Amino acid sequence: MTPVQLAALLPPKSVFAACSIEQLADLIAVGSLQTTRANETVLRQGDDGDSLIIILEGVIRISMVTPNGREIILDYAEPGAVLGEIAVLDGEPRTASCIAMWAGGRLLRLSRAAFEGFIDGGGEGS
Repeated sequence: MTPVQLAALLPPKSVFAACSIEQLADLIAVGSLQTTRANETVLRQGDDGDSLIIILEGVIRISMVTPNGREIILDYAEPGAVLGEIAVLDGEPRTASCIAMWAGGRLLRLSRAAFEGFIDGGGEGS
């Protein structure tokens, strides 16, 4: 994934949409690429918000389990979507789970520390 390819994926209202190509290169450098397995939970409801993901390839089902144990599907996210950023920013547990729909999807995962370092550094190349 190149910074130009990432820029093309990000929707206009993305938290990273205003980043320059150089900043996106920094973002890729501090993140880790992950390949998904079918039905893999990549973010789990109730877990600490210790990372966020950007979908590079594939589809992620976003769902939550109600107190009575019923799963509610909230959305399906596609390439360019940023997921888990709210829990990273507010420090609260995740409110929903994100499950890969099939094998071979690709994600860019940023730990909370990497994301905070990116923000604190202005996301500028060094």
